Amino acid sequence: MKKNRLIQSLLLLIFAFLLTITATYAWISLYESAGSVQINTGQISYTYHGSFIDESEIIFPDKELLNEDIFVNNQSNIDTSLRLKIDYTLVEEVISLKTYKNEASDDLFVEFGSSFVLDGDYWYYIASDHAISNTGVIALINFIYYDGFKASNEYATNQVSLYVLIQVKQADHVEWTDLTSIDFNG
Repeated sequence: MKKNRLIQSLLLLIFAFLLTITATYAWISLYESAGSVQINTGQISYTYHGSFIDESEIIFPDKELLNEDIFVNNQSNIDTSLRLKIDYTLVEEVISLKTYKNEASDDLFVEFGSSFVLDGDYWYYIASDHAISNTGVIALINFIYYDGFKASNEYATNQVSLYVLIQVKQADHVEWTDLTSIDFNG
C-alpha cells in the first residue's frame, strides 16, 4: 500500500514537472517573437524596406534624403489598412517639429509612391474604404527632401530630423499597430 502511494506521488510529481516545462516553453516562444520587424497579428503580415541616407552626409536644399525608396510588402490574407505619418524639423524663428501635410507652409517635399489621402495628421493608403485586399508591394515614399524654394538659410547651422511612422491594422474595427518608424537625424 505504501508502495502504491509512493508510485502515485511520483507520477503526480512527474506530471506537474512536465506541465511546468510546457507552460514555460510557451511563454518563452511568445516572448522571443515580440521584437521582430515583421508583424504577424492574426492574419496580417507586412514587411517594410527602405532607408534614409547616412546621417553624416551634408544636407542641402533639394538633396534626396532617401538611400532606398520606402515600401512595404503585404502578404496578409485578410483586408488590411495602412497609414503613415511624417514629422520633420521646421526651422523658422523657432525650431519646431512639424507634421507634413503638403501645405504651403511645409518646407519638406514628399513624393508618395502610391495614392495617399490626408486625414488629420496621417496619410492613408487609398483603396476602397482604405481596405487593402491585394497582396504584394506597395510603394510608400519615392522622394523626400527639403524644398529649395521654401527652406531658407536658417537651416544651414541647424540639425534636422525626419520621422516616418508606418502603421497597419485589420480593415475593420481593430486598433492601429506600429509596423516601424524610420528616423533620420542629420
